[in-house]
Amino acid sequence: MSKLLSNLGYVFQEVKTILRLNGISSLLSLLSLTLIFFVAVLAMSSWQISTSLVQALENEAEISVYYDAARVESGDLDLSNLISQIESADGTLSALPISAEDAYKQMSGILGQDAAVLNHFDENPFEPYLEVGIDLNKLSEVIDEIKVYDGVIYVRDNQTVLEKVAAIAGVVSGIGIFVALAVGLATLMVTSHIIREGVHSNREQIMTLKLLGAPNGFIYQPYVMGGVLLTTLAGVLAAGLFLWFVRVVSTDLAEVITFLPPVNVSDLISMTLWGAAAASFVLGLAASLLGLSMIRNHGMRV
Repeated sequence: MSKLLSNLGYVFQEVKTILRLNGISSLLSLLSLTLIFFVAVLAMSSWQISTSLVQALENEAEISVYYDAARVESGDLDLSNLISQIESADGTLSALPISAEDAYKQMSGILGQDAAVLNHFDENPFEPYLEVGIDLNKLSEVIDEIKVYDGVIYVRDNQTVLEKVAAIAGVVSGIGIFVALAVGLATLMVTSHIIREGVHSNREQIMTLKLLGAPNGFIYQPYVMGGVLLTTLAGVLAAGLFLWFVRVVSTDLAEVITFLPPVNVSDLISMTLWGAAAASFVLGLAASLLGLSMIRNHGMRV
């Protein structure tokens, strides 16, 4: 370890020289890797957010139970008794009465600027209902049981929406895995090519060092370090590009997220960025070693 640390100055100087001699190629490779990592970060963050969104929807699964409001007003139906029945059903977590006025206010908040359309109604178009929180695993059983209660007119569930969101999350997950594999392969190809080009461009210097008795680890250390620095820098640049992208679209996303359960996007983004930096470092190291291995297999002894 002490020998490695003592050689760091030489290693970084050689890395600088190698990258400068292949300046255009190194710059284009850096830009290519940055764009590749950016697409990967975008795909993986989308997968994480969609997965967390599905989990949040599952934790906040609710159904709307509409009852005969006329019977409640006439006293023929005891609303508190109906609520107690629903709360006692197996799989029911809560039951909250929502008045027609509250339903109107909720829809106005959802519609935002488009809420003006509600002013065209002479009367409140919404009806009172019960907002019932349920265990999603017992959705069918709960609905079947509540439907037969006296006074219940209609039960609306959001299972179709949840299933569609889950399906979208599955597609995004598949895309994320595919992109991760494609990024790994592309990084290995680009970085290993840079290593091979660097070694072939400095073949004479390498042979001179071999004749002087320098070990392979000392000779090829700058090439490995150069590959690692290049991919890690690309990962960092991709992370910065992703943060800029998030800031640009955050305003539009905020309007959409108001319709959905809250998701801790900050933690997900932070985890994604750290993951991108770590993955770029590991891929750079693997690609550099692969490049040296391919050179050895094609005639130059490493």
